[in-house]
Amino acid sequence: MMQGVTALLIGLVVRAGFASGVATPLAPLRVTVRELARHNNTLEIEPGTEVIWADVHFETIWFRPDRRGPHVERNESGWFRAVFREPGVYRGLYTFTGIWGRGTLHRMTVIVKG
Repeated sequence: MMQGVTALLIGLVVRAGFASGVATPLAPLRVTVRELARHNNTLEIEPGTEVIWADVHFETIWFRPDRRGPHVERNESGWFRAVFREPGVYRGLYTFTGIWGRGTLHRMTVIVKG
């Protein structure tokens, strides 16, 4: 539990291995509705990070369609996912279901360092 919170607080911990001169892929960042809300709906990550909104309560994830922006899709587990390839600030929206109802839009910011 604490590891996930720490990773969100400081951004994604990059795991790089240079054994053969090639860096290993970045570990996916999994986030729940509660974790996202706890961090003021802001994620800080490295370029190339896959963000997985791993919570059944996420109803919709949306980022403006853009050639350099992320493409949001559902993975085989049913979670929303997107890869943020380029540095920048990406502003999106999400809705979730829960005790507060459904369909209310919430803002989200993903900051890709670089």
